[in-house]
Amino acid sequence: MHMQPILGGFPVSNQQHPTHHIWWAPISQNGQSVLDQAISLGVDADGSPLYACRMTYEGGMQVGKLRRDSSGVTAYVSYAGKERVSHCSNQDNVQVLCGDRGAVQLVRVDGRLVPAFVATIAPIEAGRESNGDPLFVAVTADRSIGIGTQVGKCGMHLHGGMSYGFMGKERSTESFLILVHAQNLNQGFNQTHLSHQPAYIQPHARDVTLEFSNHYAQPHDHHHGHVDHGRPVFNAPSPQVAVFWRQASSHAFPNNAIPIGTDKDGGALFAARIQMEGSLQVGKARNTGGCFIGYAGKEVHFEHGFEVLCGDPFSVTWARQDGAFSHTRLEGLVPIEAGHESDGTTLYIGVHRGCDGEQVGKCSARLHDGVHYGLFGSEVVAPDYFVAAYRTFC
Repeated sequence: MHMQPILGGFPVSNQQHPTHHIWWAPISQNGQSVLDQAISLGVDADGSPLYACRMTYEGGMQVGKLRRDSSGVTAYVSYAGKERVSHCSNQDNVQVLCGDRGAVQLVRVDGRLVPAFVATIAPIEAGRESNGDPLFVAVTADRSIGIGTQVGKCGMHLHGGMSYGFMGKERSTESFLILVHAQNLNQGFNQTHLSHQPAYIQPHARDVTLEFSNHYAQPHDHHHGHVDHGRPVFNAPSPQVAVFWRQASSHAFPNNAIPIGTDKDGGALFAARIQMEGSLQVGKARNTGGCFIGYAGKEVHFEHGFEVLCGDPFSVTWARQDGAFSHTRLEGLVPIEAGHESDGTTLYIGVHRGCDGEQVGKCSARLHDGVHYGLFGSEVVAPDYFVAAYRTFC
């Protein structure tokens, strides 16, 4: 099977749920109809609406803006000091963010994007640099004459704040808005996470303003100095630490991968994902055995080219599910979106506990029979399971 390199493949959702109804749709010759469902986030200098887009570029998945006019649909991303332009009439590698505007909110950031903020509200991951650094959707904070309200990218590695393309060049600003799931904020912002710094949330506002300092100590190992725990490194004093995906193989496995299951022989199992036939499939991995995916009735094995879930295991908690994945059974928790089917349906991490250990696989709103995982060469289905979610600290 020919495998495409992992370029981000960030989960999208086609589920009819008021707080999760967003997805990334490819732009092709039906771009006009796709944009009828796109979420307008900005306004160009001439008053035209701007949408968030992403496209594969230079080994990564770059995030930028998209607009349409009488000449067609055009995508713009900023990269290496320049604005890169892609005319979308025949471009299948360009995707636009679609769905319900009420499912997302914009949160203001002044200064560099810091780990404590990212760990607290978990913004929408939209792309990646070629080295794996995550990219988020950003919008300039204030509408300027001759510029408008531009849409671009931000990330913890971008020290200048937000980057966006305009008039052929890459520009940056330290005052911008970052896109997050509305559910993350509607559940309440826990100010005790950042009690040492000022924080303000506009009451009854559609979007949110947070003001805070960005001075945090780097993680440090007393024996080896600065520690690199993978990308992104969350070094916040907050007890809530976001998790992340890191590339792995049967010969090179991250030492900070999160064990979330147990195989029949007692070996640790980890959540894994890999690109397969236009989808980002979710399954299990062993630290020396590779990745195992339940797919099309079989257990498919990969020695390399997959990713595993890494970070602080205390950032992950579990919610019981039965049959098809349902948000109503999460009791307010936010599930960890891990992959997607070729039609865009979001895949989550499911764990079934039974006589074969704690098997790790995939679940979704469209897998009505439960969690699917690979075992002994076959795709196995179990109706009862637990889904991985972000732990909430009170």
